[in-house]
Formats: sequence, C-alpha cells, structure tokens
Amino acid sequence: MTTLSKKHGPTSKFVYVIEGSPIPLARIRISKTSFRIYDSQKELKLITQINLQNQHGDRRYYQGPLHVDATFYFKIPKTRVKNLHEDDWMVSKPDTDNLLKFLLDIGNHILWHDDATVVSISTRKRYSKDPRTEFTITEIKTLEDPSGSEAKNHQKYDQEQEEG
Repeated sequence: MTTLSKKHGPTSKFVYVIEGSPIPLARIRISKTSFRIYDSQKELKLITQINLQNQHGDRRYYQGPLHVDATFYFKIPKTRVKNLHEDDWMVSKPDTDNLLKFLLDIGNHILWHDDATVVSISTRKRYSKDPRTEFTITEIKTLEDPSGSEAKNHQKYDQEQEEG
C-alpha cells in the first residue's frame, strides 16, 4: 500500500512513500504451452500505480531532466535482529538496479511522461522496522536555458491541461 505524500524539508519537495517491502522488477515470463509473453507483476504494478496516482493527485508531470532520490527500506530478518539495527546498510539481494527499474516503470504516465527523462539517480538500501520505499523527484535546471523559457514551457503545459 501507498501512503499519502507529505511535504518535506525547506524546499517543500514531495516525498512519495510506497508501504511494504520494496519490489524488484521481475523479468517477463513466457508461457510453456502457448509461448506467449506475459508480465507476472501486472496486477502488482497496477495497484502500486493507483496508489502512487493518489499521492501525486492532479499535479502535472515532472518534466526532464529529472533526478530521483530513493531509499529502499527492508525489514530486519528475524534471524539477524541481534546483528542488524535500524538504518544499517543492506548489502544483499535484491539488486538495486531491479528495485529502481520497478520504481521508474510505475512512475511512467503518472509522475513523468517517460522514465527516460530521469538522468540522475541516488539510491540507498537500508534496514528498518517499517519496510517501505521513499523517494523524491527533482526537476534539474539546465544551464543551457538561462532565459527562463523552461518556466514558460511549464506555464504553457499547465494552461493546456486546464483547457483540455
């Protein structure tokens, strides 16, 4: 499940929170009988996307280039409670890249038009008593655009959304 987003820090960035154990992207599957390709996580992605949409509300897409800062919090295994503590680093599977792939895929057409606009990523895997995924998104200001036309493009997009 996903909780409502909250404002965080002096810049009022939204922190998106996906409750529960972080989910790595699974590879596509091929049916043994019909040889059809299917996505074994289709329902899980849909549920997570709906909850993510509820957090994002009616705000516009983030427009690239984007930076995503994500922390994946995993439950401390019962067999390791004496050795591991809250916020210790997690150095075992699942791989960080598969966790990121799932997160970026579910953000398509909800948070951003396409995850290809994410050009910078910062990630961490930690242990916690409360397993979840927390992430923020930052629109990167480009040096090539000192005139402010990027802001004008945002205004134009917002106007089109209001009209259409």
